[in-house]
Amino acid sequence: MRVGISCVKCKGRLWCGKAYCPILYSFKIKTKIFNEGKEHFEGYSLPELLVGWRDYPGVKVFTLAAEEKNLKSEEEMYGLKAEEIIRQRAAMFSGGKRWNVKKRLEEKLQELALSKKITAVDMEFEKILKPRMVFDSYAAPMPLNAKLKNLELAEEPKIPKIVEKLSIEPIKADEGLEMLYEKNFEISYISRIFSSGILGIEKRLVPTRWSITAVDDIIGKKLIEKVKEFRILDEIRIFENEYLGNKFLILFLPKEWSFELLECWYKGSLWQNAEDEVNQDHEFFSGRKSYAENTAGAYYASRLAVVEYLCRIKRQASVIIFREISNEYNIPLGVWVIRESVREALRKRAVKTESLENAMEFIAGRLNTEITNWLKKSAILDRIKKQRRIIEFIRQ
Repeated sequence: MRVGISCVKCKGRLWCGKAYCPILYSFKIKTKIFNEGKEHFEGYSLPELLVGWRDYPGVKVFTLAAEEKNLKSEEEMYGLKAEEIIRQRAAMFSGGKRWNVKKRLEEKLQELALSKKITAVDMEFEKILKPRMVFDSYAAPMPLNAKLKNLELAEEPKIPKIVEKLSIEPIKADEGLEMLYEKNFEISYISRIFSSGILGIEKRLVPTRWSITAVDDIIGKKLIEKVKEFRILDEIRIFENEYLGNKFLILFLPKEWSFELLECWYKGSLWQNAEDEVNQDHEFFSGRKSYAENTAGAYYASRLAVVEYLCRIKRQASVIIFREISNEYNIPLGVWVIRESVREALRKRAVKTESLENAMEFIAGRLNTEITNWLKKSAILDRIKKQRRIIEFIRQ
């Protein structure tokens, strides 16, 4: 248990010492399920594999399916309303079983997890559970239905050759992830591959919430090494986007690589019942040496989107993201919301300013919370301020 830790920092990681997160649990009760318990189900798998993290290494493994074929990946869900996302997820069926992460996943479950196309499945359940939704701050919402007795694939899954190769050869996990990313596979698919336990030397299952952040972090670091070799951006750029109660203002400064995520959760939003609070995590040119505990998975998801953009324009910059979360974002949908929102922002036309002061004036006018609250917390802006003081002192 961590004494004095706020919900806005914990985000369901059980730092409070409780057996479950009261906030996430409350959504299980409130959310309407659109399917009924069944002993047998025929339908289509996204495909999707979810590996639990509680009771590790004896985790629960679930596969999801739906009656209709119009299923969407995380990347494809971007732009939908929260109600539409939950409705799609709540209409699914899930079958699961307990599994030790050291054991290779049974063949049919693994084939389904590795498939790149929607696959027809036949699921038989051993025990019918009362349908309910499970919410997590990292992964998309999922239904929890029953213990899986048997799984049959009604058609051949489509598994890319490189994935089959990685499942056999003893290639390090980070190298495998980089190979998949370079082949332009979606991040959601790469995370599923990592979670399924086919990568690495030991080839173990990885809990879904861990695999999501690990993929964002590992691929992000690979791209950062490339970014550091690029010329420094020669202008100030500001990008903006808003989605599901998340407002993003992204500031690019013409300096060597550094990154910072500042978050302000409104009072009454998902994790915040107290006054508005700004949290932050950052890294300078030398990188981070510890997990970004204040902003968690959002840090790595947003950083990946930023370095993807810098690689596209072949420049390096110092980047600050101002993320403002209103009470419209009142149910957890996963960090894909952050990654895809930042990606979308960076597809738009940038606002360009001549000075940092002008940039901050613009950002202050777009934020709903007082800019001084953000400035007090920013490590990058504080460093710039100190550097200016040193230069002014030398010039005297």
